[in-house]
Amino acid sequence: MRIAIDGPASAGKTAVGKLAAERLGYRFFDTGLVYRALAVVAIDNGIDPRDEKQLCAAAEQVEVGGPQAEAGGGSTCRVEIDGKELGSRLHEPTVSDMASRVSALGAVRRSLLELQRRVIETGGVVAAGRDVGTVVAPDADLKFFLTASPEVRAERRYDELSKRGRRVDYRTVLWEIKQRDERDRKRVLSPMVPARDAIVIRTDGIGAAQVADLILVEARVKAHE
Repeated sequence: MRIAIDGPASAGKTAVGKLAAERLGYRFFDTGLVYRALAVVAIDNGIDPRDEKQLCAAAEQVEVGGPQAEAGGGSTCRVEIDGKELGSRLHEPTVSDMASRVSALGAVRRSLLELQRRVIETGGVVAAGRDVGTVVAPDADLKFFLTASPEVRAERRYDELSKRGRRVDYRTVLWEIKQRDERDRKRVLSPMVPARDAIVIRTDGIGAAQVADLILVEARVKAHE
């Protein structure tokens, strides 16, 4: 099956998606990483985040490599630039901010859409992002939309960054979360909204394993229809 998981930043999409993929024996694909990879190219080459022409040309460097096995089972699709992995750099705050800006441009989204679809259309994949169920894979077999309050998501993001050894301020993280939500919801092309047939799950106070269990139940039901 093709399973789509959408939602705002730090709603738990990656953690839940990886767990669900592992238990199903599927690949996990974080569709947002293609925009992060493009953001890295833009930053390294001094490309203006408003310059659609240069960004679309740079998008040709972004690739999705073969799945990389995870320790607990399952696999994750690697996103690369000219065949080179970017690792933790994809999650740097400056890259996150740039990715949110470039992903709001229609020409950029169209230039990377086919790449995302090629990965998903083969099936056996759990894909997470902000418009998977509405735009990238509107015919996905199952669609979920994870959400949580900005405060809870900011706490998660703060903890994540702190564990990586970064000195961060919770209020700044919360402000950034709210700003990104605003940009993602209000962009003209592919705004971040639940698909009409998506199952909405609030993750406040719920662990990733519990949410993954809910997805697995729905997957089993779907498999027997």
